[in-house]
Amino acid sequence: MQTKREPEQPQRQMFQIDWEPLIDRSHPLVRLGLAIDGSSFEETLGSTSAA
Repeated sequence: MQTKREPEQPQRQMFQIDWEPLIDRSHPLVRLGLAIDGSSFEETLGSTSAA
């Protein structure tokens, strides 16, 4: 009896969506999100989050 072979490229989950092509990168909120430095927020606000 042979073992099953892993597919070379795994299939996506049934409801997993690739959002990247759907996002309008010229939209103001997307541009704002790309401009914000998330690591500085995590540093500043990380210690204030509830456990």
